Amino acid sequence: FVETARPFLGEPGARTITPNQLEGAVWSSIIHEARGVAFFQHNNNHACGTYSLVECGPALRNKVSAVTAKIRWLAPVINTQSYVWNFRSGTDTMLKFRNGSYYIFAGVKLGGTPGTKTFVLPPGTRGASVTVVGEGRTVPVVGGKFTDRFAYEYTHHVYRVTM
Repeated sequence: FVETARPFLGEPGARTITPNQLEGAVWSSIIHEARGVAFFQHNNNHACGTYSLVECGPALRNKVSAVTAKIRWLAPVINTQSYVWNFRSGTDTMLKFRNGSYYIFAGVKLGGTPGTKTFVLPPGTRGASVTVVGEGRTVPVVGGKFTDRFAYEYTHHVYRVTM
């Protein structure tokens, strides 16, 4: 379950989740092998009503729609066997293989910090670059490694390495 508004209403410092934080929470769940995602939309902050996806404006609804569409698009990859590999990147990762490509799902490690992260690819992985899925960019591979930036604690990327 991913909150879409404000949990922990009575706790000091409680705040409403942002659309980008919500997206990061969903991908963190998937990276940690969740087999489904449900959105908890009951809002404990009455500033915009009780049902966050209905009453809190289009930004949140649009983010949930976009995240759900990307999950559906990547479902054939997500639903394949995961493989164990330590990328030594300081991120939480999930490794998949489908139709001649490796897919690396990565997010800032729980309790970790944002910043530049370097990924060590498995031996035998070929390719001069890695495609960042859905972001319209590639990252060069040098010496079996690639480096990318994770700007916020909720930043996540999906990489495709074509074999």
